[in-house]
Order: sequence, then C-alpha cells, then structure tokens
Amino acid sequence: MLAINLYLEYLNHQKLDFSKPTSLNAQILLQYPKTKDQKTYFVLKLQSKGMIFYTTIKEPLKNLQYRYAQFFGKIKPCSFLESLKSCFFQTYSFSLTRKQDFKSHLRHFIDSAHSNALVGNLYRALFIGDSLNKDLRDRANALGINHLLAISGFHLGILSASVYFLFSLFYTPLQKRYFPYRNAFYDIGVLVWVFLLGYLLLLDFLPSFFRAFLMGLLGFLACFFGVRILSFKLLVLACCIAIALLPKLLFSVGFLLSVCGVWYIFLFLKHTQIFFKDSSFFKRSFQAIALSVLVFLNMLIVAHAFFPMFSPYQLFSIPLGLIFIVFFPLSLFLHAVGLGSLLDNILSMPLTIPTISVSSPLWLLGAHLFLTILSVRFFKVYLSMNVLSMGFFLYCCYQYIIMPSLIVG
Repeated sequence: MLAINLYLEYLNHQKLDFSKPTSLNAQILLQYPKTKDQKTYFVLKLQSKGMIFYTTIKEPLKNLQYRYAQFFGKIKPCSFLESLKSCFFQTYSFSLTRKQDFKSHLRHFIDSAHSNALVGNLYRALFIGDSLNKDLRDRANALGINHLLAISGFHLGILSASVYFLFSLFYTPLQKRYFPYRNAFYDIGVLVWVFLLGYLLLLDFLPSFFRAFLMGLLGFLACFFGVRILSFKLLVLACCIAIALLPKLLFSVGFLLSVCGVWYIFLFLKHTQIFFKDSSFFKRSFQAIALSVLVFLNMLIVAHAFFPMFSPYQLFSIPLGLIFIVFFPLSLFLHAVGLGSLLDNILSMPLTIPTISVSSPLWLLGAHLFLTILSVRFFKVYLSMNVLSMGFFLYCCYQYIIMPSLIVG
C-alpha cells in the first residue's frame, strides 16, 4: 500500500513543469506577513491537487485565508522527496475565484458567534482544524498549549467519551426494553466510530487526528477480539498504516509530535502501573497529575527541536490540560445552542508572555530518542530519560533567568 501511494505521489511530481511558467489553481491555507531588509511581504501556503506550495506576495493583502485563487508563475525545481513536504511557487500574478470549500459555512457560523476575530479563530482551530493566527500561535507556544489547540488524540478521547455518553442516554432505555441481550459497549462504540469517521472527513484527514483515529479504532477492534490495548506494537501498527495511506505524514511535525506524546503516555503507564494498583480517588488523581507532568517534561526536548520558544509559564499547560477536558465539550455544547460567546471575556483577556529561544541540539535529541526507545524494556533507562528531561527543563529555566536580554514579549 505504501509503495502504491508513493508511486501515485511520484506521478504527481512528474507532472510538475519546472521549465516554463504555468497556472496553479490552489486554496490558500495560510497567510502571514514577514519582514526582510525592512521590507514586509506576505507568505502564502497553498494546496493544489494534494500538494503543498509556498509563495510570496509583495503587495498588501487583505485576509485571503481559505480562499481559492488562480496563480500564474513558475515552480521552483524541487526533488520528489522535497515535493512530499512542499515546493516553492514564484508568483507573477494571481486572481481570486468564487469557489468555496465545504467548511466555509461552518467558519461563518463560528465567526458570527464572536465579536473578537482572534477568539473566532481559536474556536475554528479547536472545532474544524483551521490554522491559528500567528499571534495566537505565538501565545500558544509561550504557554506550551499547542497540543490543546491542535486537534489530536486528546480531543478524540474527550469527544468520543462525550458522544458515547450522549448515545447511551438514548440506547440504554431501548436496550433494557427491547434487546437486553445486546452488548451496549460495542453497539454504542460502533456508532461513536461512525461519528468520528465523519469528523475525520470534516477535518480532511488532519495528520494528528488521523493517527489518533487509527490508533483508537485498532484499540476498539483489539478490545473486541480480546487483544491487549495499551501496546507499543499497536501504536507502531497504527503509524505504519497511516504512513502507508498518506506518505506525506512522514514530514508532518504534528503527526510526529502526536506519536511521541502517545509513546510517552504508554511508557508512563507501563512503568508506573505497579504503583497505582489501588483505584482510590486520591491515587487516580495523583496518577493523572504525574502523567501530565512527566509527559510535559519528556516532550520538551522533542518539541524544542521544532519550536524553540520557552517560558517557565509553560508549566501552566499542565493544569490547563486538565481544565480543557471540561472546556472542550462545554464549548461545543455552547456553540450548538447559540451561546458560543459566553466565555469570550475570559478568552479575549490581553496576555503577554515573555519568552526566550532554546533549541534542542541534534546530539541531545538523538540521545533522548535513543533512551525513549530503550525505555520500553528497561525501567532504569526510563528513569534516566526523565532525569535528562528534567535537566533540560532546568537548563531552559536557567537560561531564562540569566539572559533577560534574550527575552521576547
């Protein structure tokens, strides 16, 4: 399957004409300003026939995000591997078209519920996977809550539990009266996965959610056939299937971070299950907090290889993650009943978070990933990895304290 999809991608690459100017019908996925040599221009991320292109426009632009346009220009030569990620398109001219995508009505519905455009953008990112405004993205990086605003397995878990609860309200009375012999878990589970499949289509196979969907579906089937669910093999299988279906996922940072996050969750559950055999409320609460703290620390070195922004305020992402479990389904419900603006005053509060830039050196990232893999077998290696993660966090805090001149914001 991987070979077939790679071959299809290769055929698409072969159709690219680098020798002469050409027309490109594309959707503008992202638009942001950039300054170089005291001159400001716009960078546009385009999608055309499943391929990603970047282009620059020097003229002032209004907000064109998610609009369709016809671009005329020349494709800069790029290799097949580069095309799996993106190519550059040198634009000579472009014109907007009237074409709209199927999400346009949802965007209008969400935006119309909010007077603050940034809050509307926040909810669109949460509900339908739209890209965050650069200002919001920087704030999310500073607070360390990117994983909360980018739809992934966390959202799938909350959404599936909420939908399961709603379906059970209707299913349980019917089951008791008409078919008590049926298994409610599997019947409602099938309905939930049909709903999630529809949501996956709405999100246009968003990489992080696609991985979570495959992982969850395989877990549901494994549960049905009596196979162990919390398995590293299951995670690897889900990743292999996802990459076989969509080879471009190999170049998706969101997909890679999503996989790492689940891997660290599995490591925690594997090595700490002996300490949490007691199912008391206190121990379960402590387990949830410990899981959040350790996964936060474990992800730091990996995340800083791509997003170097750091602030001690990122520790707030731990309690915010717990609050989000209630906030996400509540905000969906409020929008459904026409009260989407109820929390706008809280979300639109001005927030400036000082940050510094700390990148993970390649050798440190390699060592951390090496320990991450070995931790599956050895508890002492898992402890060593956590010590390394804590050391990196303390190093970042030290840099934050001693180099105030590097603080931004």
